[in-house]
Amino acid sequence: MPEGMWSHGVFCHFASDNVKEKSLVEALSSPLFREMRSRQPFSENLFRNCPLIDHPEQGREFALKHAKYFTHEGAEEFFTNFAPTIDAYAKAYEEIAEAAWKERIASPDDKPLPAGKKVVGRHG
Repeated sequence: MPEGMWSHGVFCHFASDNVKEKSLVEALSSPLFREMRSRQPFSENLFRNCPLIDHPEQGREFALKHAKYFTHEGAEEFFTNFAPTIDAYAKAYEEIAEAAWKERIASPDDKPLPAGKKVVGRHG
């Protein structure tokens, strides 16, 4: 796999373009990045905004459609062999995140969450 991949996120394991072949502007105009932008937001719930973990069916769809390179050996398994496990995780997390988001929306002021409750992206 060539080095210099343009990736849409630090935890994404695929790319469609290479910095040695395309400028940043060209990469951002690629079918992969255009499709990702067209689908945003992936959720109104900001605790569930990742297309790979929180909405794996969407991440899988555009990764398998647009990926020219997987960024390391075995990375494609995230979208194939591990898909059922990722889907199960997303479903379980959805219940937790939706409850936390409803609680957050019900009290929109920026008071800290009750002791012992932690939500991804919210510390304290």
